[in-house]
Amino acid sequence: LVNMQGEVVGVNTLGTTQAQGIGFAISIDSAKPIIAQLRQNGKVTRGYLGIGAISLTAPVAAQYGISRDTGVLIGQVQPGSPAATAGLQQGDVIIGLGSVNVQSMQDLQQALTTQFKPGDQVAVKIDRNGTTQTVNVTLGTSPSQ
Repeated sequence: LVNMQGEVVGVNTLGTTQAQGIGFAISIDSAKPIIAQLRQNGKVTRGYLGIGAISLTAPVAAQYGISRDTGVLIGQVQPGSPAATAGLQQGDVIIGLGSVNVQSMQDLQQALTTQFKPGDQVAVKIDRNGTTQTVNVTLGTSPSQ
């Protein structure tokens, strides 16, 4: 995806012939770290926590009786995963990963893709039942990688 000056500004990811002129792309700033990994290693390696999670929004928070409405709500922790080993639990809300303020799944995924790699030990700031805690997690490699 290029602008009028011929500069790359994004990477097309999805388009449809069913609608007129609708397409989706990721910004070049999001793609640059991935491109660098591909050039250096021939593949993209992301830090792996081993959780199933969703972005915490006001409706989700109300449904689960959670007082905050941003962060990432852990719905599942894979047995034997880095998250399980570190003691993260279903119902915890991730609000920080290292120096990254986590307000949504996008923030978490971006940090795991661009700032951390398998083997890194990272401080995960969580809200557990209204109490803020920090848990150190050694990131793994996704079983699908």
